[in-house]
Amino acid sequence: LQVFAPFLGKVWKAKVSTSKDGEPVYDVARWDKALQGQAIRMWHSVGNGSYGGETVVMWDRSQEKLVYTYFTTAGFFTNGTIEFVDERTFLSRETVTGNEAGITEVEATSHLLPDGRLRVEEGGQALEPRRTDRLPGLAVGWQHQAQNRW
Repeated sequence: LQVFAPFLGKVWKAKVSTSKDGEPVYDVARWDKALQGQAIRMWHSVGNGSYGGETVVMWDRSQEKLVYTYFTTAGFFTNGTIEFVDERTFLSRETVTGNEAGITEVEATSHLLPDGRLRVEEGGQALEPRRTDRLPGLAVGWQHQAQNRW
């Protein structure tokens, strides 16, 4: 899991849309080590907690690959794999279970840019392709915005 080192201990923030009031809507995510360094835990929240999710990534010895499960406040979950292309880029592929919009598969490429931004490009079955650039910040004092809603 050492390959995740450049991504950890940070809060990543991206503007993902604009509200009806014209205010920006942000997706905020925190990435940290978990389970005594045997896992990576990612929390994220969209729109100040109107939607959130939590991901746990671990090395699966039997499959010899990185695997993850993502749980959401919308009641669906995903299972996927991660493959690092190089020290700054990884691909994720997931199968979605229980999504009301009919999304069953998602693929994403995440790349740590030279200026420190994290670029995520997503697409998949029943999902419009999208790209977000996430700005890094320190995780000090950060509290998951959707925690109180869970």
